[in-house]
Amino acid sequence: MTRILAIHGVNQYDPARTPEAAASRLGAVWHQALNRELPVPVDAVDMRLVYYADLLRPTGPAAQSAADDLNHLSPQAADAARRWGELHGLDLDQAQGRVLTPVRWVADAVAHRKGLDSKLVRRFVASYFPELVGYLHPPRARRCNSGWRTPSPRSLPRF
Repeated sequence: MTRILAIHGVNQYDPARTPEAAASRLGAVWHQALNRELPVPVDAVDMRLVYYADLLRPTGPAAQSAADDLNHLSPQAADAARRWGELHGLDLDQAQGRVLTPVRWVADAVAHRKGLDSKLVRRFVASYFPELVGYLHPPRARRCNSGWRTPSPRSLPRF
């Protein structure tokens, strides 16, 4: 039997569900999408989803804020967002200086340069960069690496 180990990307946190229920919902969505694309029905495939989005969530005011609230980003997430803006050609060394440039301005400037909706870009920045920090910096990175909800090792796919 073919086995698939699905590992989700960023912005998959589902605060309305338990981690197990969120994994089940996300797995069902992937199951449907794969059924349209694979040459064999996914029902004939053993698919497991690794869910860890809850382990990446920040704690404190940022976790409580609105989905597009950029005012409560951690210093690391704000710095990452500013560096992202620089990768998109923004010059943050002018006027206020790099460290004092508001992340909201960075998000809006990138949206303007790329012709995107600034509200959607703000939501992306507010959700993506805190998760990025979770991937890269302890202690959340350690929790992700050791706390993944995976199937038992003997049922993992062989590569």
